[in-house]
Amino acid sequence: MNTSSTSQPIDVQSPAFSFTNRILSAQLMGVSEQNGKTTLTPSSVNPESNGYQSPYQLSFNFSWADLVSGLTQTPFTEWQQEGNPNYFKNIPQDWFDPSIYKENASNWQQVGSLSWGPGPGYYPQPTPPSDVTNSTEWRLQRLVAVAASMIGYGYLHHHIPDWNPGQNWYTAINITPTDQLVGQGLDCSDYTSWLHNYGLGIYLDTDVANQGAMVPGAKLGATAIIANNSNPSFTVTRIADASMDYETLRQTLQTGDLLYIAGGVAESKTAIQNALAANQADPGTSSTPLPAITHVIMWLGNVGVSNGSIPLVTDSHGGEVMDENGVLVPTGIQVRPFNNSGSGSNPNIPTPETSPSWYFDHFLWALRIS
Repeated sequence: MNTSSTSQPIDVQSPAFSFTNRILSAQLMGVSEQNGKTTLTPSSVNPESNGYQSPYQLSFNFSWADLVSGLTQTPFTEWQQEGNPNYFKNIPQDWFDPSIYKENASNWQQVGSLSWGPGPGYYPQPTPPSDVTNSTEWRLQRLVAVAASMIGYGYLHHHIPDWNPGQNWYTAINITPTDQLVGQGLDCSDYTSWLHNYGLGIYLDTDVANQGAMVPGAKLGATAIIANNSNPSFTVTRIADASMDYETLRQTLQTGDLLYIAGGVAESKTAIQNALAANQADPGTSSTPLPAITHVIMWLGNVGVSNGSIPLVTDSHGGEVMDENGVLVPTGIQVRPFNNSGSGSNPNIPTPETSPSWYFDHFLWALRIS
């Protein structure tokens, strides 16, 4: 354990592992390549997942080298570069220095906070390899490649994945060291933000409600999104919403779409649809408030392969979701199924988070960054 000369309590811990090492190693990722295409299974990425064997596969239309092109150089290769370099110079000691967070509290969106740790640095946008003919597909599948390298990280209230505080550090600064603070990981919206930041050079707001409220049709310079260049070329489109039935929805979505979930325990499918319809008919003045966005997932599209042809998503979530074999998927960053409502379900009754169809029953809308 390293220490700092500061008088503030410091308890520096390096990460036990890092996706920055995994992603550059086809062997660590357990990939299989043939004819310029790549497949892998989530379990092969995280073999120490308490014996859990994912029944799913990820199938890419590019070689692994093409998918991770450009990630072989700094700042991508070093977990120490994950924090915002404007505030953290002595790495990683500064991540654990409470005075930095306190002195820059007014800039908390950039510096982070004592409980959530360092705010993220901003990564440059990638250039597709010269042999890639479909740059749009490459960008979207690159998102999933980064997601695959992060399987096994915990569900934690952190802004960067390899911030690894221990119980002693939190105790020293009078914060209760809960299971959602100690260790490595990200919560749902920090995860989707990190995928876009690290994979595409696009930083999304890490607050799930703000991220879900990105303005459709806006360029990436809008309030809810920060881009890493002065003339962003991507736009946000609301591509789908709760008014769609399951089959229409799955035919509409594509790899990389972000689905926002209104996960309140009192929200039924019908209530969500009615609130959405009221706000669309009378935008900005409807007396029926939209339900609060509480979760976000990323659609895997044709990259995700299940035995039962159930569409797949990736998210950072609790351990309530079962896979197609009826086995609980571990907590944290994983691949999970997006199931239809059961034949006997009642759309007027709120679906509990333990239900196989919770994602669909509480789905509010989907955004596409293109």
